[in-house]
Amino acid sequence: MKKILLMSLVLFAFSTACFASEPQVTETHYCPNSKYLTASILYHTDHPTVDFVRNVTVKLNDELIIVQDHYRQLDPDRVDVAFRIPNTKDGDVLKITAFCNATGDIIVGTGSVVVGPCDHPCEHEEGEDKQ
Repeated sequence: MKKILLMSLVLFAFSTACFASEPQVTETHYCPNSKYLTASILYHTDHPTVDFVRNVTVKLNDELIIVQDHYRQLDPDRVDVAFRIPNTKDGDVLKITAFCNATGDIIVGTGSVVVGPCDHPCEHEEGEDKQ
């Protein structure tokens, strides 16, 4: 009986971890010149090796094109991602979704951007690959 109670408490603690910090995908940007999609996932954790952003997916026009797995969170407050996506055209929609490891497939946050002209300097130079 004690084992069941202990396991229930541990599972409850992990299941609420993803909701406590109100995580979100922010600063989503796609630069058509460099072909880089960048985003910041704001997610606070006190235990970055136990509670973290598990993976990040990218869809191009609702088609899954990238799955990036994470095994810990290096910064306790955010995860910054950058992906080179060369095959886009104006009007395409890129969607980033982040998932929490503690609760399985619970979505941590989602952000999207419509491909079009870039109105500010891009972080990545043409030909530079930082994925």
